[in-house]
Amino acid sequence: MGKDFTENLVFLGMPFDEDMQSIRKSIREVVEELGMDLYVADEEVTADDISQEIKEKIEEAEFIVFDLTGGNPNVFYELGYAEGVGNEGEDLFLIAKKSSKIPFNVSTRRIHFYEDAYDLREILKDKFIKLIERSRR
Repeated sequence: MGKDFTENLVFLGMPFDEDMQSIRKSIREVVEELGMDLYVADEEVTADDISQEIKEKIEEAEFIVFDLTGGNPNVFYELGYAEGVGNEGEDLFLIAKKSSKIPFNVSTRRIHFYEDAYDLREILKDKFIKLIERSRR
């Protein structure tokens, strides 16, 4: 990978809407089944600067998952930051609900589209595991 990171740390960037909770739960379950730790910014309880903490965790994470559903500007900012600090395709796993509209300059990337939480879980068990294996060679 060529960067310093905390092994088995996965950063999750996604909208924090109530209707996304089943998606977050599926991601967490698969990540934990793989023996990895999931960082989600809105689950922290400290009074630290959340923007700075997010940047630090993006730099620290071994893998980063971004859910582009809904076109959340914060998620796209975090994706841009992740790429700007040297994360490459082998570090990033992009997902979105099938109905999502993806901006052109991101739409050229490999994005894994899912129907629902169950479908996403199957995608993660297949494609995310392959990304990890490929990256760790």
